[in-house]
Amino acid sequence: MTGKLNKSRGEYKNEWGVKPRDVWQIGDHIIACGDIELGHADWVLDHFCPNPDMTYIDPPWGPALATGYRTKARMPRKVDYWVFMRRILTLTSRTRGDVFLENGIKWTEQMKAEAVELGAEVLNDWTTTYYKRSPSKLIRIRWPSDDPHPLRESTKLSPVEFEGMDDEDTPFWAIRKFSNEGDTIFDCCTGQGLTAADSDSLKRKFVGLELHPGRLSESIQKLVLTGLQARKIGEIPQRDQ
Repeated sequence: MTGKLNKSRGEYKNEWGVKPRDVWQIGDHIIACGDIELGHADWVLDHFCPNPDMTYIDPPWGPALATGYRTKARMPRKVDYWVFMRRILTLTSRTRGDVFLENGIKWTEQMKAEAVELGAEVLNDWTTTYYKRSPSKLIRIRWPSDDPHPLRESTKLSPVEFEGMDDEDTPFWAIRKFSNEGDTIFDCCTGQGLTAADSDSLKRKFVGLELHPGRLSESIQKLVLTGLQARKIGEIPQRDQ
């Protein structure tokens, strides 16, 4: 099983048979197939990690990609991009520790402004690369918390330097530096499972959400290849569209 992209149709093969609203357990990790705009990420947080220790998300970069991902998942509805991104930012406000957000340079300043308006502190932004070619941004923010992560103060002015690093590598180093073994890492745009795999390799628990069943199948496979067992454990309750 590989979850490879079927280029002739622009779709991922779904060899694990993932369906919308499925909830899967792979080892100690949880990944659900759901829609942020329908409140599915809220449900996942409520049931599996109300207050993640760290969040790392690579959301769609701009309105065209956000709508395009929905089209590929057979959900052809145009996305109001900044309503969508504010929803993501609000989800991250549950995080006890630091939140990392990847995005295109074009959208970075507004992303930071939206985070500040919602009550977050922007700590850093670094210029990174996407597929080792195109410039991109990695933003680090922090929310007020009644139960702050123990690393918050020691990493507030961190010397870690992500400048120039490729986005294939940034999740690993962010998780390694800004969380502890046994912590829970959250990602509501799981994609093909890079952050999930990095969390597993660093002995963290991963909890995530992915819109596209085929991409979620790829995430499952990445974890299964490390020797973990995968099984469907339930479904997100149906909600009105």
